[in-house]
Amino acid sequence: MLWFIAICAPGAVASAGPCKFHHDWSLAPELLTPGGATIDQRGGVVVAAVSTHDETRGSDDPTLQDWWFSDGHKHAVVQRTVIAPGLTVHRPTLEANDLALVYPADEHTMLDVHFRRAEKPAQLAAPHVKAVTFADHGLGIMLRAETSVELAGPVPAHAVALVIYVGDTARSWVETKDASKLELSVFVDDDCTLMIPGTRATKTGELASFAWLDDTGHVSARSPAIKVRTR
Repeated sequence: MLWFIAICAPGAVASAGPCKFHHDWSLAPELLTPGGATIDQRGGVVVAAVSTHDETRGSDDPTLQDWWFSDGHKHAVVQRTVIAPGLTVHRPTLEANDLALVYPADEHTMLDVHFRRAEKPAQLAAPHVKAVTFADHGLGIMLRAETSVELAGPVPAHAVALVIYVGDTARSWVETKDASKLELSVFVDDDCTLMIPGTRATKTGELASFAWLDDTGHVSARSPAIKVRTR
C-alpha cells in the first residue's frame, strides 16, 4: 500500500540544488508486506519511509512512530526492529489469528494480516553480488552521489529490499520491485528527494556486505564483504 508517493530517486537530499520542488518533499510510509500475508513471531510487517511530494507530512521518519496492532477488541504498540534507516519490521505483541496494523497519525487501518507462530521460518539465501561502485561526479544535474550494486542473479521471490552494510551498520537500502533488474542503486544523493534520517553513503574503498529483507520481515544471511570501487 502506497500513500501519495511521487519519487524521483531513492534516498536523497532536498535542502539545496536545482530542483524547484525541494521544499515540498517529505516522508511517508509505504507497506512492503502484502495484504493478507501470514507473519510470525520472528518477522512482521515491513514498513518503509519514502520521499513524497506532500509538504504536509514532514521530515520525521514515519516508520519510527508508535504504530499498533489490533485484534478487533484490543490493541498494543508494535515491537519495532529497525533494519536500516527508514526500513522497519513491525512485529505484533498480540498473538491473534487476524490482526490489523494501525497507523498512529490518523488511526487508519493500513493492513490486515494473519499471525501464526513458526519454529523455523524460511530464510532467503545471501545475495550474490558481482560488484559495488561509488560515483560522485559525472552524474545527472540533480545527482550528487550514488552507490550501485551489480547482482550475479535475479532478485529472489518475496525479497522486497536489499540492504547494504559496512561492518554491522546498515547504511542504506533499495526497494526491489523488479526481480529481473540486476543493477540497483542502494544509495542516491539527489536534490529532488528527501534523505531518510541516518542514511549514509558507502564510498570507494569501503568493504560492504548485503542482505535481503523478505515481505514478511525476515532478514537473509549476509553476502561476503566486497570492496567498493570507483565507477
